[in-house]
Amino acid sequence: LPRWVDRLLQAIDPGGLRWFDRTFVSERRSVAFYNAAKIVPDALFLASRVAMIAIGLAGVWAAGRRLRSEERRDRRVGNPADALAAAPAAATEPAALAARGALPAATVSPPGLLATTWMVLCRETAALLRSPGIWLFGPLIILQTWAQTAFSPGTLDTERLLTSGAAATAMFVTVSVFLALLTLFYTVESLFRETRVGLDGIARAAPVPTAGWLAGKALANATMALVIVGGAALTILVTLLWQRFTTGIAVPLDLPAILLILGLLLVPTLVVWTAFVAFLAALVRNRFAVYGLAIAALVLTGMGNTFRWMNWLTQWYLGSQALAWSELDRLGAMWPAIVANRLVMLALGATLIALTLAIWPRRIPDLRARFDRLRPAAFWKNARVPLLVALPLVALAIWTGQMVRAGYEGKPARDAGKAYWRRNRSEEHTSELQSRQYLV
Repeated sequence: LPRWVDRLLQAIDPGGLRWFDRTFVSERRSVAFYNAAKIVPDALFLASRVAMIAIGLAGVWAAGRRLRSEERRDRRVGNPADALAAAPAAATEPAALAARGALPAATVSPPGLLATTWMVLCRETAALLRSPGIWLFGPLIILQTWAQTAFSPGTLDTERLLTSGAAATAMFVTVSVFLALLTLFYTVESLFRETRVGLDGIARAAPVPTAGWLAGKALANATMALVIVGGAALTILVTLLWQRFTTGIAVPLDLPAILLILGLLLVPTLVVWTAFVAFLAALVRNRFAVYGLAIAALVLTGMGNTFRWMNWLTQWYLGSQALAWSELDRLGAMWPAIVANRLVMLALGATLIALTLAIWPRRIPDLRARFDRLRPAAFWKNARVPLLVALPLVALAIWTGQMVRAGYEGKPARDAGKAYWRRNRSEEHTSELQSRQYLV
């Protein structure tokens, strides 16, 4: 980078890490310097810190000024009840309405499943677009994926020639984890938004299908995830263009590979995760408890992936070891296992959705109602649909578990390897004893 660009990046870095790295770490210095030198900020670093403090204070002042103007506007309106009481009756009733007489009886039909889904989807999408988090964390996710693909060195720090499939697999885990955290926050907040603003009683009593209400919220979050995935795909295109500019080697954009990895393989992960979060919300009915349980599930997933406790049956998100991309193979060697895993996750997502619809609280039950729902007849009536939906999950889980067991990492293969090792050790020990006897 040019010197002025590097200095500009040092100035706008909020943490000051770039300035510290360029000043004290990047240049080779003696041991005596690192033992005795003091960290003294230069003029550029001090000016940038003062500017950032001023920007923060100006933001606080601007926010206070805006809130003060809104409060002043609310005071000018006054109490609406007093204004209506002071107004004459003729002013509050239009003359045309009084001359026509009473209005005819109105007939209202409740919206169906599709109408409810579309209405909630539009409202939730508009709320997401107004949320500052999507505009803050969305670009950060795209920036992280770009850094992971554009600055990943090859073997022995050589220049790595990226393709569309290799770049998509390199960012798959990062996109999965970040989207899981982002959809966790926005799914929980959208499900408990009516409760936080005190409109949960009206929303739950509205004559709309529960499936449409929940589907609209889930599809709004899916739209947000789709936008971020589209940004990641655009990042791959920019990386390939930059690679062509720097190396002179033109690698074409492989759109089917991107759709396969960031579309077909990523969708089941988002489906099962969103369904799991909604199921937790319906089960515990407390958003802080949902956050705790969901984050604990993510931590356990990371531990299971690190210590190799998970297999193709239980790995709800595909790790870096499962997606080993090669332009010659194109996931062909692991494709049967990948298909089985994705089908199991889709079936698990459908089962969690059915359970969520069965237990989602449309009304606050009393103690008698809870015991009534636990009666055998009522319990089996409510559990009928989830059990029918869970049948494909059970069949796919048994089929995938048998495939995992019959593989080279299954228990029979591991037992055969241990038996082979014991037999070799026994033969070596026997031959050693025979050779000792021969020498004696």
